Amino acid sequence: MAKLNLGSIYLKIDIDLSLDLDAKKSSIAKLLPLKNTNTNTSNKIRLPLAQNQKQSRFLNKGCLMSFCDSFSPQALQGSQGKTEANIQDTIYPLWNKYKNKILNSYLAGLFEGDGHIWLPNINWKKKHNPRFCITFALKNEPLAKKILEIIEYGHIRYKPKENACVLIVSPVKGLKKIIWLINGELRTPKVHQLHKLIDWINVNHSSNIIKKSVNKESNFNNSWLAGFVDADGSFGIRHTKIENKAKKRQISCRLRIEQRMVDPITNESYFDILNKIAFFFNCNLLLRKQVATGNVYFSLTASSSKSIKIIIDYFECYPLYSSKYLDYKDWAEAARLILDKKQYTNESIVKIDSLKSNMNNSRVYFNWIHLNKLT
Repeated sequence: MAKLNLGSIYLKIDIDLSLDLDAKKSSIAKLLPLKNTNTNTSNKIRLPLAQNQKQSRFLNKGCLMSFCDSFSPQALQGSQGKTEANIQDTIYPLWNKYKNKILNSYLAGLFEGDGHIWLPNINWKKKHNPRFCITFALKNEPLAKKILEIIEYGHIRYKPKENACVLIVSPVKGLKKIIWLINGELRTPKVHQLHKLIDWINVNHSSNIIKKSVNKESNFNNSWLAGFVDADGSFGIRHTKIENKAKKRQISCRLRIEQRMVDPITNESYFDILNKIAFFFNCNLLLRKQVATGNVYFSLTASSSKSIKIIIDYFECYPLYSSKYLDYKDWAEAARLILDKKQYTNESIVKIDSLKSNMNNSRVYFNWIHLNKLT
């Protein structure tokens, strides 16, 4: 028997882990609200309908509460006798996940593009907490502040010489919140950093957080790719002008993504995830050698009409949140002219040149209203 405090909801759990799925459902159906008990028909327990359905949801007064992995044996094992805090470490109270349903996958993608987790040396005499870090270009400071506001723990370190700032989360409460948000959302070899953080939390703070494996889904039906593009993508407009002695005027819009080939710690390849992204955007995955350093990167460039349609459909549904959101909006305006085959009219040429001249490093005006949607 275990008593879980999930916000203002208390549930009594008495489940035999050896039962089959149908019997387990029957046991779960006996969950009794011990607090906030009323007979309103809006209070429901919805059970999984299929073996592979991973969430059952508890709806109370319009607030959706989710329980991870349908009370799996792994989640429930050993819950008896644990403190309430430890139980919450084992079975995530995903009310917070539902509230931040956009942030979960977005933050995971952003971290996998521009983040890292620093862990203290176990041999050091002085105790240090791990640090969850994401680096931003200084112009994206408002996004860093917004994420810090949501996480509620941590600080921002400024690196003016590098024209950058770093969001750093080191309090244990903040690190646990990060884990609740992105555990199970990661798609790249960088997942090993999160797993090491979870190990540290479990060992040093008597927790039993489950390490979820890398997400290997081929579809991109959440904000993960938006976060990854905010970190490692760029939107560009190309205009080859006959005024510059080109044989033919050409106007094109492209999205480019570049990423390292292997993880420097585990030596695991990034090919699988970059190949999935290339397939999704209907373009080829190539290798590019950086002249200055000699380093080789995976690179993809999406610019065909079919690719443009896919890009617009995706980012209209799952928006960017850095200043690239503004670049995307200008890019999309030019891209729609291309889709409508109107890019070569005199009016469109002037418009496209104007949009191009104010994108990326040329942008001087920033509007951050779109951050209000990140909650």
